This record gives sequence, structure tokens and C-alpha cells, in this order.
Amino acid sequence: MKIPVLALVLILLASAVFASDNYIISLPNNGIQTQIALRGFTGYYWGSATDKVYLSGGPKELAWLDYYNIRYQATAFDDETSTLYLCYISPLGVAIAGNEAIVSGPGYIISRRPINAASSYQVLNLRSMPKEGTYLPDDAILTYNTRIDTLIHRVNQDTIISFLNRLSGNATININGGIDTIHTRYSSTTDNILAAQYLKETLQHYGFQVEYYKFYNSSARHLATFGRNRAWLVTETSEALRTTNGGETWMLMPDNTPNTLWGVENIGPDSVWISGNSGTIKFSTNGGLSFIDQVAHTSGYLFGIDFINSTTGWIAADTGIVLYTSNAGQTWIRQNTPTTSRLYDICFVDSAYGWAVGRDGAIVHTTDGGANWAIQFSNSIERLYGVAFTDRNVGWITGWNGTLLHTTDGGTNWRIVNLWTSAHLYHVAFADSLRGCVVGLTGKIFTTIDGGATWNPINGRTLWNLYGLSFADSLVGYAAGDRTLIKTTDGGASWESQVNGIENAWQNVIATKPGTTQPGQQVILCAHYDDTSEMPSSRAPGADDNGSGTTGIIEAARVFAQTDFHKTLKLCLWSGEEQGLRGSAAYASDAADRGDSIVGVFNFDMIAWDGNGDDSVEFHVGNLASSLVLGNILDSVLANYSIPLRREIYTWNANRSSDHSSFWDNNYPAVMGIEDHSGDFNPYYHSTNDNMTHIDSIFFKNYVKAGVGAAATLAIIDPTNERISDDGEMPRAFTLNQNYPNPFNAATLISFSLAKKADINLSIFDLLGRKIVTLIDGPMDAGSHTVTWNAGNYGSGIYFYRLNAGGSSAVARMVLVK
Repeated sequence: MKIPVLALVLILLASAVFASDNYIISLPNNGIQTQIALRGFTGYYWGSATDKVYLSGGPKELAWLDYYNIRYQATAFDDETSTLYLCYISPLGVAIAGNEAIVSGPGYIISRRPINAASSYQVLNLRSMPKEGTYLPDDAILTYNTRIDTLIHRVNQDTIISFLNRLSGNATININGGIDTIHTRYSSTTDNILAAQYLKETLQHYGFQVEYYKFYNSSARHLATFGRNRAWLVTETSEALRTTNGGETWMLMPDNTPNTLWGVENIGPDSVWISGNSGTIKFSTNGGLSFIDQVAHTSGYLFGIDFINSTTGWIAADTGIVLYTSNAGQTWIRQNTPTTSRLYDICFVDSAYGWAVGRDGAIVHTTDGGANWAIQFSNSIERLYGVAFTDRNVGWITGWNGTLLHTTDGGTNWRIVNLWTSAHLYHVAFADSLRGCVVGLTGKIFTTIDGGATWNPINGRTLWNLYGLSFADSLVGYAAGDRTLIKTTDGGASWESQVNGIENAWQNVIATKPGTTQPGQQVILCAHYDDTSEMPSSRAPGADDNGSGTTGIIEAARVFAQTDFHKTLKLCLWSGEEQGLRGSAAYASDAADRGDSIVGVFNFDMIAWDGNGDDSVEFHVGNLASSLVLGNILDSVLANYSIPLRREIYTWNANRSSDHSSFWDNNYPAVMGIEDHSGDFNPYYHSTNDNMTHIDSIFFKNYVKAGVGAAATLAIIDPTNERISDDGEMPRAFTLNQNYPNPFNAATLISFSLAKKADINLSIFDLLGRKIVTLIDGPMDAGSHTVTWNAGNYGSGIYFYRLNAGGSSAVARMVLVK
């Protein structure tokens, strides 16, 4: 066989002695130049900071970088985790948290867990290299447009303050036929779900197509099934989940451990064992309603578990150790093997014959239930993660760099099976002697129906890493990994997501207005709606962070309600931002996997604080050329439409600690708009004092105008079915609109339009004509206005509201139902 020259060189270079088989590799972040230089890199991608791109690879990847003279730094990384944390920390905090750092840079560290000293952090999941970005031309879209001017002038200060009052818990909301209050929007709380529902209903009211976009906030590592309906799932974040209805719902069970969980085995409908870090063994006989701790006599890693009946089982462990029980785990006995390599998985076909696999190509085998173990030659030095045997002779092993090994003589001889992939393969399962499946990183799935004579790549509808795999029978199986859980009912030929059924899954709110002539091109206007404080589960108003950005999105929906665009406009509200940009990361990665053409993302985070009154704002565009175009669009909107904000554009020193960064990581053009974060930082950030008291309403309104103008500029108004005045003028007539909702419970919105500035009086009257409250009494500018009437102190019945403006007057009726 002829070996290409480059491949031969890399083999020779990689044959050198390296300190590790796995590294975190950092390179200077030079934007598109770095992307081009890394074409053909076969390793994986952790993420990017302002100064560096962080990759994952072994000796082969280092040899590739050396061959192409690409400057890098490599840090040996021995952990099993697929999740790291990019923590943004002040210089003082970096010194405090230095011992937590795996690697670090200016103002950040990358660590194995979130750091208390961090002001914010981003979750990094190992994944394939991102696709190269799309060039966004800087053309005539930067010119003045009367229609855009009209939309910008529709932004209403009363409306945004009214909505922000409700979103931050300062006023009640109408929902589910009653009134309620949003006390916190912290992810995983019931009030976060309440806020999401309220946002969804509001966006639907303005005519958008709205859906929840659910995502799973964890990295699943192992699965076990018992029959078609029962299955278990364990995660790196110490979660154990169970389904008893075939995956329609997955319930979080009380495992009561902070440790990473690596293995799970389900024997019988309700008996389950779980293994994990620090010698964790948990056992339940009641389907996980309660667990008892079993003693492992080791404090190391415990990985794969295999039981052949309700009493007899083994666990693969660290440093070549196997644990054995013959009494359902009442006692675990240490079995030593001839290897000191970490063992990841174990498989027994009966009480005598078993195999365990691990690092450095290690395979150990027993024919007497583990009393004695012997080494088998694997023909590999890769990490071997999964093992499955269908009888005493026929077996399969999966491992890193596309490794698939096969034996037909009990492991005396192992041969390499070429699947034509370099992806790390983590698990293998056979339902019978003919039907098998292999899963691995970047969503790789391969199946066989002829005992492995042929293997077929399968589209599992995910590019997230897959680590766990289990089949109930020849048709029904589950696979899981980073932020994903999928099920097959046809032997692995097709797969469907199970994320919507996960009890603790989080949700983004996605509103869509399809483009009229270029629907394939998407413009995203977004913000995160979750928040936090020093007591996040009970009280977190989050008025500025980030009720302000969220309110800006809702106001854009109101302003755009009667306007069509050539490109598709998406208004996206993210959850999980405060826990590491999880919501936007899930969406952006999935969008890249789908091949979505996102031409621009405008992310707004904290846009209502101006402590020193200097109207300063920051646009963070990073070092993608297409993102700089978005910054220029925002800049031109300020100038063309006389919005009195003073901007600073950040490129190489851009802030990455918000949701725009998730799109940068997938090479989509994105920009973050934020208040003067560097020189006038909001001192009430992440506290219960981040409330309406500190909102600068005029500054806030102007920032929302900038977002509306930028989105309309890039999406391009389609005037074909235009429902606003062609000349872009302000309202020409005095108008009082019907209140919304009507009938209502406790609070309702009253909107009206003024053709010119006037002294107005807006009052409420009961059925007998008695004035009960005056909502507005004074001068108002020309334009559209909205005010909230909170009728919590009034009884059910018919009421009237009257608007007097100059010489004009109008009356309308409304119904309060309690």
C-alpha cells in the first residue's frame, strides 16, 4: 500500500516520545487568517478567547502543526471531561483563581469548573472545527431610508418602561387567565418558565411565528436500558435521569452526589447501579426514588458497569483496577489486572468470560470471573473506550481516532476495521449477533445489520458529541452526549431527539417573520432573558441585565408587527446565559449543523444604565470582517437617524462574555451592543438592586431605536405589502386604540397616537361615569404611545377610558374580569 508523503511524515513525527496522548493546544486568534491556516486540522475545537483559539489533539495533531510551521502552545490534559469553562475574571481575581487554571490569558482562565471569582463564564464543549465564516458585503444598506426612520420613531418610551416593569417583577402580568408576578428569571426556576411563556405569548400577539427551542444543559456519559420503556442516563454534572415511558419524559432522580457520573447499569425494572468520580457507587431498588451508597474501597475514577444478573457484576476503574461483587454490591472486591492503564469499559458474556479496555490500547481478559486477568494485544496505542461481545468469541472495541477493533476468537487476535473516520469513537453496542451500532464525537453513528461485515454511516440529526449508547432490542435504542439525547426505533437507521422530554431541559424563545424574497438569509436580533442575583432562585429583578435587552426585542416585535422584510427576521431570547451562554451556544451550533445562512446577529445585553449621563455605548464586533460590517451598520444608524448615542467600536479587544460569542464560535457575523461597560459599569449588576430605580429611560429608548434601525437595515424592508405610510411621516391623526387584552385581569395596555405634540388627559371612569383614576395629565410628544392601567384595586365590571388631546376627544370601553 502506498502511503502519501504528508501522511508518512506525520506518522514519523507522531512516533516521537510525547508526554501525553491529549493536549489543549492554543494558537493566536487572528480571525480568518487562523481559520485558513487550520484547514485540514484533524483535531477538535474547544473555543476562542480574544487572544487565542483553543484546540484539542494528540501527537498526530501536534505533528501536523509542526509540519505546517504553525506556532502553538500545548498543555498536556489528562482529564476525561468534555466540558471546560472560559471564566472572565478581573486581574485581582485571576491571581486568586490561578490554581484553578488549566490555561489562562488576559482577563480570563480556562478551568474544569466555574470559578467563584468570575464575573461571567462561557461553557466550552469539545466539538469539530467550525466552518469558515460568510463574507457580508458593506454596500448601499448604510444609506438613509425614510421607512426605517418611521420604524425608529415608533419606539415608545412608555411601552418599554411598562414592559420592563412587568418583566422585572415591578408590576404584575396577565397570564393563564389570571395575574402573576415574575420574581426571578434565573434559569431552572419556575419563574423562568413563566417569563418564557409570557414572552412567547407577547411575541405571538405581534404576529410572529413563535416556538420554544429546548436544549439540554449537560453532558450525558452513559445509558442503560431495561425493556423498551425503561432507560437510565447519567451525566458529567452529577445528574441521573430515568424514563419509564420510552423517552416521552425523562425524570431527574435524587442521586445526591456532586461527583461526575460515568457509568450506569439497569438490572430488573427498578434496580440500578451508578458509578462516578471519587469512588462513587450508588444503588437503588426502587427505580431511583432513593439511593444508597456502596463502598468501593477506592477514591479514584469508576467507569463502565456490567452485571450478568441481579447479584453479580463488575466495574472498570482507574489504574487497571476492576471491582467485583457477587452480592449486589453489599461488598465490592478489588481485582488487579496486568495493566496500570485507566480502564473505561467492561463486558461479561457469562460468569466467567469478560473483557475490559482502557488507555494506551489496553485490553485485559478473564476466563474465571476476574480471579485472573491476562493482557491481549490490541494492535493499537489509542484510548479504548467501549467494548461489546455477543458471545465468548465475537467482540468489538471502539476508541480514539476512528479506532474499531474486531475479534472472532475471543481476543486472541484483534484486527482493525476501517470506518474511514478520524473521529473519536466512544461506545459500541450489539442487540444480537448481527445488529450493532457505534457512536462518537461530532455525532458520528455507524450501524451494521450483517455482524460487522459492512458498516454504514448514519445521520443522527446531531453533530453534538455522543458518548453513551444502549439498545433495548434489535430496534429500540438510545444515544446521548453533550447536550443531546436521541432515540431510534428502527435499529439505528433513523434517530429522533428526546430533549423535549427531559424534565430539566431549558428553553429559548424563538420568534420568526419569514422573508418575502430571501427567506434563506436570516437576520437575528437577540438578547438573553434569564438573570441572576445574590439570591437568584427567589428574587432577581434583572432590570438592566438583561431585562433591558429582552424588552428591546419585544419592542422591536411591536414596531415590526406591520412590516415585511426581504430576509427572514428572527427575534431570539436566550436562556442559560448566566450559566455559560448555554442557550445561544445550543442554537448557534445547531444552526451551523443545519447549514443556516445567518447574515448577521445583533445581540443586546444591558442597554439601560447610563450612570454618568454621557450617552456612551459599546459595539463589540471582534475580528471577523463580516462582524465589523454589522458594527458599521449600527454606527451608520446612529448617524443617519440622529440617535444621540456616543459609540466605541471594539475589535481585537472585544468582549466575548455574552451571546454574540456563541455565533462567533461558529463563524457567523455578530455584534454585541452594551452600555459603557468599561468606563461606567452598572454597580447593581447581578444583585437584587438591579431594578427599575436605576433605569435611564431616555438612554434606554435610544438604544432600542439603534437596534430596531440596525435590524431593519440588514433585513431590508419589503414595501410590497407595506402597512406603514409611504412617506415615513409621523401619525397624521389622533387615534385611541382598543385596550389589550380585553377583557383583562388586573392590568391592560392602552395605546394611542398623536399627530402633534399636545397637552393630554387620559382618565378611567366607572359605569356610572365617575372618574376613578387619571393615568396621564400633561404634555406628550407626537407619535404612538402606550400606557398600562393596573386595576388590581378595582372590582370586576365595565369601565371607560377617555383621551382628551387639544381639541380632540375619544372614549372606549373595557371589561375587567377577576
